[in-house]
Amino acid sequence: MNMVTFHDYKPASLRFREAVIDGLSQRQKSIPPKFFYDQRGSTLFDKICEQPEYYPPSVERRILARLAGEIASLTCTRRILIEPGAGSAAKVRLILDALRAAAFVPMDIWFVESHTIA
Repeated sequence: MNMVTFHDYKPASLRFREAVIDGLSQRQKSIPPKFFYDQRGSTLFDKICEQPEYYPPSVERRILARLAGEIASLTCTRRILIEPGAGSAAKVRLILDALRAAAFVPMDIWFVESHTIA
């Protein structure tokens, strides 16, 4: 599989330290989610998705498994499947066989930066 990587050469002006301080100083605490999109964050998210309390991924898998053929029949030939937020692409695999896509374009965010807090 060929992989193309795009880089944001003009990232937001806030760096990790400033973003955390700013987010945790607000009344409604938050940290920009882009900082969770690294290998460790992705692994943690996959584990969260496996928990019975977090049901959306299992519901989505059941829907895709049940309707993959119907979804494929409603699309044209020579399909290109674009999957924003593909992550591990576990769910999209359920529909790829039915679609017989000409191309599959998974997209996801990976935040790669040193997170050193002084």
